[in-house]
Amino acid sequence: MPVHIAGVVILVGALLIFAPKQPLHFLLQASSSSGIHAPYAWLFLLGLLQAQWTYTGFDASAHVAEETLDPRRHAPWGMVMAVGVSGVFGYLLILSLTLVIPNINQVLTAKDAGGNSYPAVLAIVQTALGGRAAVAVLGLIALAMWFCGLAACTSLSRTIYAFARDQGMPLSNLWSKVSVSHKTPVAALAGGSHGFRSHGL
Repeated sequence: MPVHIAGVVILVGALLIFAPKQPLHFLLQASSSSGIHAPYAWLFLLGLLQAQWTYTGFDASAHVAEETLDPRRHAPWGMVMAVGVSGVFGYLLILSLTLVIPNINQVLTAKDAGGNSYPAVLAIVQTALGGRAAVAVLGLIALAMWFCGLAACTSLSRTIYAFARDQGMPLSNLWSKVSVSHKTPVAALAGGSHGFRSHGL
Protein backbone atom coordinates (compact mmCIF):
# COMPACT_ATOMS: atom_id res chain seq x y z
CA MET A 1 0.00 0.00 0.00
CA PRO A 2 2.73 2.60 0.79
CA VAL A 3 4.28 2.02 -2.65
CA HIS A 4 0.94 2.62 -4.34
CA ILE A 5 0.11 5.74 -2.34
CA ALA A 6 3.59 7.24 -2.64
CA GLY A 7 3.66 6.56 -6.38
CA VAL A 8 0.26 8.16 -6.92
CA VAL A 9 1.17 11.20 -4.79
CA ILE A 10 4.39 11.76 -6.76
CA LEU A 11 2.66 11.34 -10.12
CA VAL A 12 -0.29 13.57 -9.23
CA GLY A 13 2.06 16.22 -7.85
CA ALA A 14 4.24 16.14 -10.98
CA LEU A 15 1.21 16.39 -13.28
CA LEU A 16 -0.38 19.27 -11.38
CA ILE A 17 2.87 21.22 -10.95
CA PHE A 18 4.79 20.68 -14.20
CA ALA A 19 2.29 19.71 -16.90
CA PRO A 20 0.16 22.17 -18.92
CA LYS A 21 -3.43 21.82 -17.76
CA GLN A 22 -6.88 22.17 -19.25
CA PRO A 23 -9.41 24.52 -17.58
CA LEU A 24 -11.49 22.87 -14.87
CA HIS A 25 -14.64 22.82 -17.01
CA PHE A 26 -12.81 20.32 -19.26
CA LEU A 27 -13.71 17.70 -16.60
CA LEU A 28 -17.41 18.27 -17.26
CA GLN A 29 -17.35 17.90 -21.05
CA ALA A 30 -19.75 15.23 -22.26
CA SER A 31 -18.21 14.75 -25.71
CA SER A 32 -15.96 11.81 -26.50
CA SER A 33 -13.68 10.85 -29.37
CA SER A 34 -13.77 7.17 -28.52
CA GLY A 35 -14.91 4.69 -31.14
CA ILE A 36 -16.83 2.78 -28.47
CA HIS A 37 -20.56 3.57 -28.49
CA ALA A 38 -22.48 2.33 -25.46
CA PRO A 39 -24.73 3.77 -22.75
CA TYR A 40 -22.82 5.94 -20.30
CA ALA A 41 -24.05 3.88 -17.31
CA TRP A 42 -22.57 0.69 -18.85
CA LEU A 43 -19.23 2.36 -19.55
CA PHE A 44 -19.18 3.74 -16.00
CA LEU A 45 -19.70 0.25 -14.58
CA LEU A 46 -16.94 -1.14 -16.78
CA GLY A 47 -14.66 1.63 -15.53
CA LEU A 48 -15.22 0.43 -11.96
CA LEU A 49 -13.38 -2.79 -12.86
CA GLN A 50 -10.15 -0.80 -12.65
CA ALA A 51 -10.57 -0.79 -8.89
CA GLN A 52 -10.99 -4.54 -8.50
CA TRP A 53 -7.61 -4.80 -6.76
CA THR A 54 -9.19 -2.84 -3.92
CA TYR A 55 -11.07 -5.98 -2.95
CA THR A 56 -7.79 -7.71 -2.15
CA GLY A 57 -7.24 -5.33 0.77
CA PHE A 58 -10.92 -5.51 1.70
CA ASP A 59 -10.88 -9.31 1.72
CA ALA A 60 -7.48 -9.61 3.43
CA SER A 61 -8.73 -7.61 6.41
CA ALA A 62 -11.26 -10.36 7.06
CA HIS A 63 -8.75 -13.18 6.54
CA VAL A 64 -6.32 -11.90 9.16
CA ALA A 65 -8.97 -10.79 11.67
CA GLU A 66 -8.07 -13.53 14.14
CA GLU A 67 -4.46 -12.30 14.17
CA THR A 68 -5.47 -8.66 14.69
CA LEU A 69 -5.54 -6.87 18.03
CA ASP A 70 -9.11 -5.91 18.92
CA PRO A 71 -10.46 -7.44 15.68
CA ARG A 72 -14.06 -6.35 16.31
CA ARG A 73 -12.92 -2.76 15.82
CA HIS A 74 -9.81 -2.94 13.62
CA ALA A 75 -10.89 -5.56 11.04
CA PRO A 76 -13.98 -3.59 9.89
CA TRP A 77 -11.94 -0.38 9.79
CA GLY A 78 -9.37 -2.19 7.65
CA MET A 79 -12.13 -3.02 5.17
CA VAL A 80 -13.43 0.54 5.14
CA MET A 81 -9.94 2.03 4.74
CA ALA A 82 -9.05 -0.36 1.89
CA VAL A 83 -11.93 0.99 -0.16
CA GLY A 84 -11.86 4.59 1.11
CA VAL A 85 -8.15 5.25 0.64
CA SER A 86 -8.15 3.60 -2.79
CA GLY A 87 -11.16 5.69 -3.79
CA VAL A 88 -9.62 9.00 -2.74
CA PHE A 89 -6.22 8.42 -4.33
CA GLY A 90 -7.75 6.77 -7.39
CA TYR A 91 -9.99 9.75 -8.11
CA LEU A 92 -7.10 12.18 -7.56
CA LEU A 93 -5.08 10.25 -10.14
CA ILE A 94 -7.92 10.10 -12.67
CA LEU A 95 -8.74 13.81 -12.28
CA SER A 96 -5.09 14.88 -12.62
CA LEU A 97 -4.58 12.69 -15.71
CA THR A 98 -7.76 14.06 -17.27
CA LEU A 99 -6.77 17.67 -16.61
CA VAL A 100 -3.47 17.34 -18.49
CA ILE A 101 -4.86 15.63 -21.62
CA PRO A 102 -3.66 17.91 -24.43
CA ASN A 103 -5.95 16.45 -27.06
CA ILE A 104 -8.28 13.49 -26.71
CA ASN A 105 -7.82 12.31 -30.31
CA GLN A 106 -4.05 12.50 -29.94
CA VAL A 107 -4.14 10.33 -26.81
CA LEU A 108 -6.51 7.73 -28.28
CA THR A 109 -4.51 7.36 -31.51
CA ALA A 110 -1.00 7.42 -29.99
CA LYS A 111 1.32 4.70 -31.30
CA ASP A 112 4.79 3.54 -30.33
CA ALA A 113 7.79 3.28 -32.66
CA GLY A 114 6.56 -0.11 -33.91
CA GLY A 115 3.15 1.24 -34.85
CA ASN A 116 1.37 -0.44 -31.94
CA SER A 117 -1.34 1.37 -29.99
CA TYR A 118 0.04 3.20 -26.97
CA PRO A 119 -1.78 2.87 -23.62
CA ALA A 120 -3.75 6.06 -22.97
CA VAL A 121 -2.28 6.71 -19.52
CA LEU A 122 1.29 6.43 -20.80
CA ALA A 123 0.42 8.62 -23.78
CA ILE A 124 -0.91 11.29 -21.43
CA VAL A 125 2.15 11.16 -19.18
CA GLN A 126 4.57 11.15 -22.12
CA THR A 127 2.89 14.18 -23.66
CA ALA A 128 2.65 16.02 -20.34
CA LEU A 129 5.97 15.14 -18.70
CA GLY A 130 8.16 13.49 -21.35
CA GLY A 131 9.31 10.02 -22.34
CA ARG A 132 11.40 9.34 -19.23
CA ALA A 133 8.42 10.07 -16.99
CA ALA A 134 6.32 7.63 -19.03
CA VAL A 135 8.95 4.89 -18.59
CA ALA A 136 9.07 5.62 -14.85
CA VAL A 137 5.27 5.35 -14.63
CA LEU A 138 5.37 2.05 -16.53
CA GLY A 139 7.91 0.76 -14.00
CA LEU A 140 5.75 1.98 -11.14
CA ILE A 141 2.71 0.20 -12.59
CA ALA A 142 4.66 -3.06 -12.89
CA LEU A 143 5.91 -2.75 -9.31
CA ALA A 144 2.44 -1.94 -8.00
CA MET A 145 0.93 -4.93 -9.82
CA TRP A 146 3.67 -7.19 -8.42
CA PHE A 147 2.87 -6.08 -4.88
CA CYS A 148 -0.86 -6.59 -5.51
CA GLY A 149 -0.18 -10.09 -6.79
CA LEU A 150 2.01 -10.86 -3.78
CA ALA A 151 -0.69 -9.63 -1.40
CA ALA A 152 -3.31 -11.74 -3.19
CA CYS A 153 -1.09 -14.85 -2.95
CA THR A 154 -0.57 -14.20 0.75
CA SER A 155 -4.28 -13.73 1.36
CA LEU A 156 -5.21 -16.89 -0.53
CA SER A 157 -2.54 -18.92 1.28
CA ARG A 158 -3.83 -17.65 4.61
CA THR A 159 -7.38 -18.70 3.64
CA ILE A 160 -6.25 -22.20 2.63
CA TYR A 161 -4.42 -22.64 5.93
CA ALA A 162 -7.33 -21.34 8.04
CA PHE A 163 -9.89 -23.64 6.37
CA ALA A 164 -7.55 -26.62 6.53
CA ARG A 165 -6.74 -26.02 10.20
CA ASP A 166 -10.47 -26.28 10.94
CA GLN A 167 -10.77 -29.42 8.77
CA GLY A 168 -12.79 -27.53 6.18
CA MET A 169 -10.86 -28.64 3.07
CA PRO A 170 -9.94 -31.89 1.34
CA LEU A 171 -6.46 -33.00 2.45
CA SER A 172 -6.72 -30.65 5.43
CA ASN A 173 -3.83 -32.39 7.22
CA LEU A 174 -1.52 -31.52 4.31
CA TRP A 175 -2.54 -27.85 3.97
CA SER A 176 -2.49 -27.17 7.72
CA LYS A 177 0.89 -28.76 8.41
CA VAL A 178 3.40 -26.22 9.72
CA SER A 179 7.06 -26.63 8.79
CA VAL A 180 9.28 -27.20 11.83
CA SER A 181 12.23 -25.35 10.32
CA HIS A 182 10.39 -22.46 8.62
CA LYS A 183 7.51 -22.11 11.15
CA THR A 184 5.09 -21.57 8.23
CA PRO A 185 2.46 -23.74 6.48
CA VAL A 186 4.60 -24.44 3.41
CA ALA A 187 1.97 -26.49 1.55
CA ALA A 188 -0.67 -23.77 2.00
CA LEU A 189 1.76 -21.11 0.80
CA ALA A 190 2.61 -23.15 -2.30
CA GLY A 191 -1.07 -23.95 -2.89
CA GLY A 192 -2.07 -20.31 -2.61
CA SER A 193 0.56 -19.22 -5.10
CA HIS A 194 -0.35 -22.00 -7.53
CA GLY A 195 -4.08 -21.26 -7.25
CA PHE A 196 -3.45 -17.59 -7.93
CA ARG A 197 -1.39 -18.35 -11.05
CA SER A 198 -3.85 -20.99 -12.34
CA HIS A 199 -6.56 -18.32 -12.50
CA GLY A 200 -4.38 -16.24 -14.80
CA LEU A 201 -3.70 -13.50 -12.22
